[in-house]
Amino acid sequence: MLYYYQLEFYLLFLFLNKPVLRSSSFRPGYAKCIWWFVVIVFYLGYLGGCAAESPYIEISRLMTFLYFFTFLVLIPLNTTFENFIYDLNKKKK
Repeated sequence: MLYYYQLEFYLLFLFLNKPVLRSSSFRPGYAKCIWWFVVIVFYLGYLGGCAAESPYIEISRLMTFLYFFTFLVLIPLNTTFENFIYDLNKKKK
């Protein structure tokens, strides 16, 4: 059952992220989002190996929130902003 929800999440992400420019080499904001995601994944991997004690549980909850925030909010907002900037530059020419 859990795999079904994970599949729904990834399919939802496909519809949230619609960039005009497909290459990440021309999207500096997207590259920062990816590095932000990599840092969060490393923190979650480290915290997953720690004992279930007080400071680690709260930090794990924060990192889990940031993990989903990155996919559901940060990357789609960044894509919207980059598409807006791309359209502004396109209109100027």
